[in-house]
Amino acid sequence: MDLVESNFNITQRHPWELSRSSIVTELIQRFVKSDRKKQILDVGSGDAYVADGFTRALNAECKCLDIGYTSDSMQKIGALYNNPDLSLYEALSQVSPKKEMDVVTLLDVIEHVPDDAALINEIISSGLVGKETYVLITVPAYQSLFSHHDALLKHYRRYDMKLLRNTTDKCGLEIIYGGYFFMSLIPPRLLQVIKEKLSPKSEEELQHLGNWEKSEWLTKTIQTILLTDYKIGELFRKLRIHIPGLSCFAVCKLKPT
Repeated sequence: MDLVESNFNITQRHPWELSRSSIVTELIQRFVKSDRKKQILDVGSGDAYVADGFTRALNAECKCLDIGYTSDSMQKIGALYNNPDLSLYEALSQVSPKKEMDVVTLLDVIEHVPDDAALINEIISSGLVGKETYVLITVPAYQSLFSHHDALLKHYRRYDMKLLRNTTDKCGLEIIYGGYFFMSLIPPRLLQVIKEKLSPKSEEELQHLGNWEKSEWLTKTIQTILLTDYKIGELFRKLRIHIPGLSCFAVCKLKPT
């Protein structure tokens, strides 16, 4: 979860976040075949909830990078998880040691920067990305669904696969697997866009965007629906049919030289 949305509460998580975390974890398990402890760099790690999950589900050490970290937020995160396999950094230059990662994740991150390719190139040139490193990117899909909600979250754009591929091409990355997920969220998102155009949200409402205070039953029900949605999309991808979804993803590696 973005720091701007986080209330540092690990007991109440949005089903969208829980589902995306499961999907990314499954993708890493599918592509990274190693019995040793995996090395992961999570860029834009926010409150480190997803990164903490990586360390437990994937037998991994995770380096969490977020320019929004402060000494106070890092102290809160450290106390929240008490996880020796998590390390927190405010800047890419601080990440140590400088060795190639097994995976670099940018989970709903590159839409937050004016120049997405420049950010990815900075990471690639840091010494942390090698020819065997997987770069896993997720982004919000479809510029036509850009709304006041995106503006409040400081998004510069939304993506489709063509735009995401253009960005990765600029960085010397090859998409080896990708597509969309969460098709079932497009209709409610479209309704939300229409509603927000009729009645825009105020800046004060931003602090509530990350809150999820629904029942455990409802959370699990929605999570099950979203994961089923993803599995249906996977079946279509095996047939080389890409159905739309509210999120876009790409698993990348450096292009052969």
